Amino acid sequence: MKILYIILLSATLALSFLALALTPAWAHGEKPHQVAASKAANAEAYHDVSVENMTPEQLVSTLHQALATGNTALIQQVLADDVVIFEGGFAERSLAEYASHHMAADIAYLSTMTVTVLEQDIEVMGNMAYAMTMTQLVADDQNAEVVERVTLETLILQRIEGRWQIVHVHWS
Repeated sequence: MKILYIILLSATLALSFLALALTPAWAHGEKPHQVAASKAANAEAYHDVSVENMTPEQLVSTLHQALATGNTALIQQVLADDVVIFEGGFAERSLAEYASHHMAADIAYLSTMTVTVLEQDIEVMGNMAYAMTMTQLVADDQNAEVVERVTLETLILQRIEGRWQIVHVHWS
């Protein structure tokens, strides 16, 4: 089973870098999320969380928790400065780009959802790790445009200067 994941990770990385090379620099900027009113305005929790000694499993969980609570400071701690984020056919090529553009929309969207992890596999290979997660999102407001959906996430982590950081995100 691990060999299959390694092959899948290798193929995903190759395709990700190919897509990155072929995607125009402006790719993500023009398609906003359609979100309900955000509940995240007062969700700056977990200010004293330190990511310095976290395992990949803890870091993945921390990213999910920070997105769900709207903790932008914590999101910025777990993502590498040069993170590449693929979502909805678009790409953001840095933490600064994500923070200034799309992070607020992701937080607002997730604040309207109940998130349940259906499957998750996290594997560590030296200074690299990957996490593959399948979640079910159910709208808190049953009148929402999308009431229920299943999402897939692939995260690639790298140990940088002694601590784990997320260097690539693919959400679909």
